[in-house]
Amino acid sequence: MINKASWERVRFGDVIESLNKTTKHFPNESLEALVALDDMDSGELHISRWSKPNLETSFSKIFREGQTLFAKRRAYQKKIAVAHLDGICSGDILVFDSKNPQRLQQNLIPFTCMTEDFYRFVEANSQGSLSPRVSMSALNKYKFLLPPIDEQEHIAEVLWAVDIASQKYVNVLDSTHSLRNSLEAKYFVSYGANRDEMYVPQGWTLGYLSDLVQINPPVTNNLTCKYASFVSMDMIDTYGKITNPQTVAFNNHRKGYTYFEDGDILFAKITPCMENGKGAIARELVNGIALGSTEFYVMRPLNIYDTDYIFALIMSRIYRHGARHWMQGSAGQKRVPRDFFTKSVIRIPPIDERIYIGEVFTALFNSIEKAEQSIISSKRMLHDLINKFFSCGGAN
Repeated sequence: MINKASWERVRFGDVIESLNKTTKHFPNESLEALVALDDMDSGELHISRWSKPNLETSFSKIFREGQTLFAKRRAYQKKIAVAHLDGICSGDILVFDSKNPQRLQQNLIPFTCMTEDFYRFVEANSQGSLSPRVSMSALNKYKFLLPPIDEQEHIAEVLWAVDIASQKYVNVLDSTHSLRNSLEAKYFVSYGANRDEMYVPQGWTLGYLSDLVQINPPVTNNLTCKYASFVSMDMIDTYGKITNPQTVAFNNHRKGYTYFEDGDILFAKITPCMENGKGAIARELVNGIALGSTEFYVMRPLNIYDTDYIFALIMSRIYRHGARHWMQGSAGQKRVPRDFFTKSVIRIPPIDERIYIGEVFTALFNSIEKAEQSIISSKRMLHDLINKFFSCGGAN
């Protein structure tokens, strides 16, 4: 438990001010960035993109490095960030600074604005229907508990340490995605519109995915299993795994659904699931079998050692970009035709290289999942700590 006996209940406006200094003098060498609302991301303390100020901009509000930027328009989106350089921003962004650094440290301001209490207050005091805004005069009345100045430094160290850890995972994730993109371009891209124009590395051949898999294999003969897994589209997660499948009576559901087995690969055929990367390798099914959405294509590798390679190929952005151009049907109901797998030319490496490529991408997928889960965990920790430290205890 945190001992808050010596903490002071304060109003937001008693310790934090909104700065409204403006300029119209461009270009200005001391103002490096132009930040719009769209440049701020929900729940992110850092601004990762911005424009250069220019004569045509309508923005004029100045912010300085270390100050806190808060989006007052649609504040429920929780856009708040600390400036790491000087610049100008939209009039719908409030620029916060400490009224008295001896009472409130500047680097604690963003955390006081990230509690659940704060956003409940903001939502209750925003005005407007389509684009609700919260005013500084309303925020001035918000109350929170302020620790003594000597405790603030320790609290800031803890909170920023968690944020730094989160940013390290973000950097790892970005690097891994970049590596994935470059390797997809190396191994999966087809140079040219037809077979005669494609570059084929030595030892590789041209062919079709159907040379490596059986598409929609039939139900295995003489099945005696009473139960099977059932997998709907929403049970495929963003990491290509089946999550929380149901158990159903096989004979009661075998008609009208797609059949597959352990080791089969699922590929979503319908928009937007195909474009969003829905796909999975079936593993640990009830009795080794399953029924699922009819919007899946089932791919059974002809060589079991090809499984990871084929999964990496069909999950690549390059392959799905090609599939998108083959889609047929009306808007919202477009599907990839089966012909795509039998007529769209791909480059096929030798089996030993396919095994190696599959292993590389499996490691990449695992790294991406681990980094994303670490980011989620660190953000959850930061959220919990902020609310423990700065909850107003129902004072508003």
